[in-house]
Amino acid sequence: MERSLTQGRPTALLSERTTAPTSPTDQPCASRRLLPTLAVTAAGTVATVLCRLPGPLGIVAVVVGLAGLDLVGAVLAKSWATAASPLTFLGGASVFVVLFWLYATSLRAGELSVVTLGWVVVVTVGALVLDRFRYGVHLSGSQWVAAGVAVVALAYLLLDAPA
Repeated sequence: MERSLTQGRPTALLSERTTAPTSPTDQPCASRRLLPTLAVTAAGTVATVLCRLPGPLGIVAVVVGLAGLDLVGAVLAKSWATAASPLTFLGGASVFVVLFWLYATSLRAGELSVVTLGWVVVVTVGALVLDRFRYGVHLSGSQWVAAGVAVVALAYLLLDAPA
């Protein structure tokens, strides 16, 4: 078996595989390692683009991204709490790892207090909407008013934040 390199891979590996993989376990190890690398690279690119948006627009985009990831993680956590699927648990844990990474990255572009309060306000309003429309929880008018006041306060924080 010849072990010369062709484009960085041994020719023995290239010549042994003559058919396309039929299942995920059939794939070469390199491609299984490539997927997480691509996901992290894509997430890094998205975070970099969001943080470079001008003025409060970048902070708003990051806050919405954080809240979106947090809500996806919350739905997965609620799903896992009722069904205890290992796949749901891993999915939720992965979402929260990406959430932490985006949060840490976003602190390069914004102040800790503005990013954190913005995230909390948006995720709280999102959770109220999720409870109402996905889980059928009835919310009082005063709860919606409180959410509205929080959004107005967040807008004030974002518009008054130093550039």
